[in-house]
Amino acid sequence: MNLPFSELSVIPEQQLFERRTNTVISFLNAFCKEEDGQDLVEYSLLLAFLALATIGLLTNARTSLNGLWGTVATSLNTANTTAAS
Repeated sequence: MNLPFSELSVIPEQQLFERRTNTVISFLNAFCKEEDGQDLVEYSLLLAFLALATIGLLTNARTSLNGLWGTVATSLNTANTTAAS
């Protein structure tokens, strides 16, 4: 094969690129077909959903508790003022 020097240096790079591309493609295919980590992903999503639901409930509970403690504080101040008179 009598190729100029510049063409000789390109051929191995092309082959290396093709090998790397094939390796990446085969890795991605194997990764997509693998189901071992699927349970972990499902449990992680479930945990994230429960965390978001808990945050939402606690936010609503905080508002309710603030109102309740405000009512109790007002009642105690009124009782204290009445008892001091």
